[in-house]
Amino acid sequence: MDYIECHEGFMKIERILNFPQKIIHFCRIRGKLWSFLLLIPGILEVFSVIGSAATVFTSKGDSKVFAVAAIFAIAHAQVAVKSFSILLDEGAIVGIFQWFHQLHQTRKEEIVHQIFKDNLEKAQKLTYNVIRILLFVFMMTFLTISIYFNMSDKLYTKYPLIPESADTIHRTINVILLIFTVVILATSECTLIVFGIYFIASLNILSDLIRKLNESSYIPSARNFLRIIVELQIQILTNLEVFCTLFFFVFIVQISTSVGLLLFNFSLIVHSLTDFIYYSMISSSLSQFAFYCLFGQIINGKSERIFTDLYQTMWYEMPIREQKILLLMLKMSQKTFTLKAAGMYDINMIMFVQVIKLCFSYCTILYALM
Repeated sequence: MDYIECHEGFMKIERILNFPQKIIHFCRIRGKLWSFLLLIPGILEVFSVIGSAATVFTSKGDSKVFAVAAIFAIAHAQVAVKSFSILLDEGAIVGIFQWFHQLHQTRKEEIVHQIFKDNLEKAQKLTYNVIRILLFVFMMTFLTISIYFNMSDKLYTKYPLIPESADTIHRTINVILLIFTVVILATSECTLIVFGIYFIASLNILSDLIRKLNESSYIPSARNFLRIIVELQIQILTNLEVFCTLFFFVFIVQISTSVGLLLFNFSLIVHSLTDFIYYSMISSSLSQFAFYCLFGQIINGKSERIFTDLYQTMWYEMPIREQKILLLMLKMSQKTFTLKAAGMYDINMIMFVQVIKLCFSYCTILYALM
């Protein structure tokens, strides 16, 4: 099977995402120990949550230690859920990647081939740029957190069964687990970015193919175009359903923990406006939350656009059989696709604005009480 030129770049992206997963998940190890080793990433994250939570309850009235430990506990809990979600249904992720590979296959019709090629090349360039920005944010946050909190005279994470006087051991374990957390977080977020951008690219391809039906030169060959369009629409809907099922708990935890992280970060900024570390932490939390909301907004907008594009086609110039196919496609497109948290709350930019307003209201009240 032949592929378009940008397929090599997509394979490179997939290899980059798979490399840390292979290290973390011990994928080369098989046998009796495999079932146990597979759980190690999640177990380490749970251990990190316990250490941070223990510090929350032993902060002894120190509001700064309490807030920082709470942020660490929430962040580790978020990563633990993402780790378990990926481990428990890794086959679904592989299936979606295989479908993305199919999108890169060459097409017999020149115009169809060009539409796929143009949109997939744009998606690849955007993926590289967004991943670079996100990795830079994560790396800078990790470095600033590691340097700042290890140079501090306060201990922000205390692990059970280790004497509190063993300050160096606590700090060393914290850095090791923080590195592990950043690797898992970067891998899961970058995987989600790839999924998001390529799903949007597939919807753009579908819209471009539908618009071609408006050109009179393609009316005689509408049957061939409609076959390609129907197949692609079904594939997109099927894989989006798989994606939402796979990340169901991830969406719930991401939205709920993002609110907690932002509230605690804003409270720290209110107490100390000149500490750069808190701005670094909040930029990381905001970038994550904003990406989820933006992704949900674009997916919803693109799915709404499919119905409009189908309705605006020159269906009246097509044979009756093709008109019936278009009618069925319109019926399928009436229900727009929306990402939801817990199956109830739409994930979009409206949610992002509402959460930011909530955080600022919280800060205003907190500042007034100081």
